[in-house]
Amino acid sequence: MCRARTTTINLSIYSPTTLASRGRSSSCLQLETPVETVVEAARRAKRHGAQVILDPAPALPDLRAELFQHVDLLTPNESEAAQLLDRPPGNLTTADAASIARRLQAPGPPTVIIKMGPQGCLLADGSQITQIAAPRVKAVDTTAAGDIFNAALTVARSEGASLRDACEFAVQAAALSVTRFGAQPSVPSRIETESHFGESGLKSSGNSCDLMSKPGV
Repeated sequence: MCRARTTTINLSIYSPTTLASRGRSSSCLQLETPVETVVEAARRAKRHGAQVILDPAPALPDLRAELFQHVDLLTPNESEAAQLLDRPPGNLTTADAASIARRLQAPGPPTVIIKMGPQGCLLADGSQITQIAAPRVKAVDTTAAGDIFNAALTVARSEGASLRDACEFAVQAAALSVTRFGAQPSVPSRIETESHFGESGLKSSGNSCDLMSKPGV
């Protein structure tokens, strides 16, 4: 006989006192817990002033609109972004990613960041579209790249980094992680990430570009 497993999350971590004491201004959520739990966590985090970052993994095409209303940053990968709109999963061109990001903004999230693997990421913030390029590395294992991207993004935003700078830091951390085998063993430290890309990182190399904000772009 199979029994349903119940997931319990301590929502007291979103109290104003706890958020202030831990210096949290951002909360990163994903969909491996019941959607009802994620909605409530997002609602409480938002109520107490935290920026809500949602990694929609696994992708659910029928996500409740109520959840999107509490999300500030939506961070799907290419396949998840397509699936959220009932499109077949697969790699996206920059133009396709920009078009999908625009549609994903409609239900509520003002900012959509699509993780695009070796292409870096596409940042749609309001009416502005920016492509953040990834540094060239020799990838051996991409298992944890998406999770590491979100973790680095959340850390950077919690420390007050701009969306563009936070995306560049996240792309660099994810790029470094794919050069190692395993999930947890591939997680780079801040020192490793900054020292590896410090003088030749994306900001100094100019490997990001703003794209025209046209319908369908």
